[in-house]
Amino acid sequence: MNDALDFDAAEHRYSRAGVEILGVTSVLKEAGLIDASWYTEESRQRGQAVHAMIHLAADGDLHEPSLDPRLLPYLEAYRRFIGETGFIADLIEHRVESRTYGYAGTLDAAGTIDAAGGTTVVVDYKSGRPERWVGPQLAAYRRALHEQAGYLYRERWAVWLKDDGRYQIFPQRSSDDLRVFLAALTIMNWRRG
Repeated sequence: MNDALDFDAAEHRYSRAGVEILGVTSVLKEAGLIDASWYTEESRQRGQAVHAMIHLAADGDLHEPSLDPRLLPYLEAYRRFIGETGFIADLIEHRVESRTYGYAGTLDAAGTIDAAGGTTVVVDYKSGRPERWVGPQLAAYRRALHEQAGYLYRERWAVWLKDDGRYQIFPQRSSDDLRVFLAALTIMNWRRG
């Protein structure tokens, strides 16, 4: 029997041994914390392209001449973030799962910020201004990662990569964020019976 965490990218669904596991973003959407009505198809596609580009850049596999020129400012912002903070990623596009609470997700990055004296941080890259739900999202990723890694990353940052080549860090420090996520998860489990 396969006990590995599986991910169906087309359906954006997580499962283990054929049993669906609720995804972090799906929980937040279905519980009403993410208002997806203001997302356009263009912004969704841009976000996916920016994440794919960052993943390739972090792995050293990015062929920059092949990029859509509209992505170049986001690449510049990403590189500026890395250069100015000294962020060194240990994990990139990493799937995490909380077996304690029964959810899974894919975090953008986790690593160390040299400029902050070696502070460990879970990072979520955004190509638009981060919304309030990013705090519970990052808290869920950090909790699941803690279960897997055995240690707790200290910080949670949403990093807004702007279309002018700049970036802005939004530290997520609310102690309520994990409770909010777990409340949303409880609602989703209740709705599903």
